Amino acid sequence: MISTRRNAPEAIALYAQSLAEDGHALPPPRTLNELKRDPQVARDIADYMVALVPVPPPTRRSETPRKFSRHRRA
Repeated sequence: MISTRRNAPEAIALYAQSLAEDGHALPPPRTLNELKRDPQVARDIADYMVALVPVPPPTRRSETPRKFSRHRRA
């Protein structure tokens, strides 16, 4: 479990980068109480451990995902 907690920030950073490349962002952070009130999350919280994980700042590449157009110039 220690290595899982140690690797969590990098895993979240990679996930955030993948989302950014697809034009999406991480969902906004929520408190534990907010998560408990969310019916889609509440059951998981009851059955699994919850941990606070610091999220590293996005890299330049993930801050501004680029979408390239395939339009031809006339």
